[in-house]
Amino acid sequence: MRKITKLTSPRGQDARPTQKRNRLRQQRALGSLIETALDSVPQGIAVYDDDEVIRYANSRFSELLGIRKGQICSGMKLQQLLDAHAQRIGTASMYEVAFAKHGLKRTRAVLHINKAVNRIVTVTQHAVATGGWVATVEDVTDRRNVERKYSLNINSDSLTDLPNRASFMELLQQSISHSRQEKKIALLCVDINRFNRVNEMYGNEVGDTLLKAVVYRLANCIRTSDTLARTGSDEFAIIQAGVKKPKDAAVLASRISEALSQPYRVGPNSEEVSVSAKIGIAIAPVDGIEVDVLMKHANLAMYRAKNITHTDYSFYEPGLDADLITRHALEQEMKHALQRNEFELYYQRFVNLEKGNVVGYEALLRWQHPERGILMPDKFIPIAEECGLIDDLGHWVIRSATQQASQWQRGTRLAINLSPLQLQNRALHHVIQESLKQAKLPAKQLEIEITESTFLHNSTINIKMLQRLKRLGARIVLDDFGTGYSSLGYLLDFSFDKLKIDRSFISGYPNNRQSALLVNAIVGLGDSFGMVVSAEGVEKLSQVRQLRAVGCQEAQGFYFGRPEPMKGAHHSAVV
Repeated sequence: MRKITKLTSPRGQDARPTQKRNRLRQQRALGSLIETALDSVPQGIAVYDDDEVIRYANSRFSELLGIRKGQICSGMKLQQLLDAHAQRIGTASMYEVAFAKHGLKRTRAVLHINKAVNRIVTVTQHAVATGGWVATVEDVTDRRNVERKYSLNINSDSLTDLPNRASFMELLQQSISHSRQEKKIALLCVDINRFNRVNEMYGNEVGDTLLKAVVYRLANCIRTSDTLARTGSDEFAIIQAGVKKPKDAAVLASRISEALSQPYRVGPNSEEVSVSAKIGIAIAPVDGIEVDVLMKHANLAMYRAKNITHTDYSFYEPGLDADLITRHALEQEMKHALQRNEFELYYQRFVNLEKGNVVGYEALLRWQHPERGILMPDKFIPIAEECGLIDDLGHWVIRSATQQASQWQRGTRLAINLSPLQLQNRALHHVIQESLKQAKLPAKQLEIEITESTFLHNSTINIKMLQRLKRLGARIVLDDFGTGYSSLGYLLDFSFDKLKIDRSFISGYPNNRQSALLVNAIVGLGDSFGMVVSAEGVEKLSQVRQLRAVGCQEAQGFYFGRPEPMKGAHHSAVV
């Protein structure tokens, strides 16, 4: 019987081809998995060797570089890719520069790939230890846009798009460094007066609209070589370049003041509102060569301008620092003065010239300062207006004066001075009405004295309030008549009950011919309009006799008595 032998191969020899095939399959599967993974990442990735031959590139790589899919393949030269890239975008790019720097371990470049859609990518290359390079491409468009927007936000004012304070300080530093004695720069700090009133009356939306209108006018006042910025809620700053003499800055300040003072139409009902500007000027390098110093000096000049009624701008002068310290101290002390009962009313009588009897008293505010003594209104009223205390102070005057007047002889009139800012407070009518009611004082015994400045700003609002007070029964008096710019026009705008001739016209009366002509003309004008005419600042008997002779009905001044507290003011006078 024949023996059958089973043929077998060594185990290792039979397994070898199978294992190899398995490894190849595993490698292909892993490679496919890696390739799929690399195609899904947001970055573009390419690998090339030291001979600049591309060995691998994922699909995102070609997409980010703006190269058509399939144009990049393994084995192509790097220069071919650069040529395809340049052809796609129409020009060479920094990408080529980045790939040329093989001597560096790491290079980086930024490309603007497609200007039509403004895409931005970064290309980063890393040298590989075994030879060759790996290039990573990343789309940073959104990130750059956010950074750009953030940069704009931190350097610009969001409402007006003007440089903000931080950005302006850098621009000012650059301007100062280029300033010379023969080619100076002027720094103008512009404060918008009464802007907060508009916000309070009409809301922030209308206030924002007004600010944009202010910016438009400011921009039209300056040259392209000048710089405008918003440095506060209602404050702006201007760098005026190429200033040869201070007059150049004064001309610009006057132009700004005139432009901003024109009425604005704002709000859903197109209400007419007015603001004004107070401007401080400092010049570099004369007034300082450091940013903080120059800003401080311009602001000091601006604060000084706020205290000067006849001008809207002021230049910095040495010594203003001490004035500012005093002003700031008064502002802080005033906030507590009402609670401490430091304010007091003085009264000055006014008389009927024909009959010679006292017909009323003008209430005059005094501040009994514990350290500085008695302060007159011109020392603290402007501060009260600026820091927002004028309404509280004015309401106190109204309530106190009406209560004291209720103790006077029946029919004696009370005169109270109101500032234009008080007239813009809607609560004023209610305060006056309630004060008269509580004091049981007839409205016809109350005289409201205003100056011509009332009609320079927010005249529509002020006239409406005056009309309401007149309907209430109060008499409306135009004080300091003749010192304004268009006194006769005011008589057409409003029906006043009384005109008060300014004391500057009475001081030389009756010997000064010009004064006599003006006084006589005003008396005749008042008679024509059916208004009482009263003279201020009367100090001599000769003035009393002549005023009576020309038909002036009333007068007040030191001849009849100085302002006194109520305990000494109320007694009769015969002239």
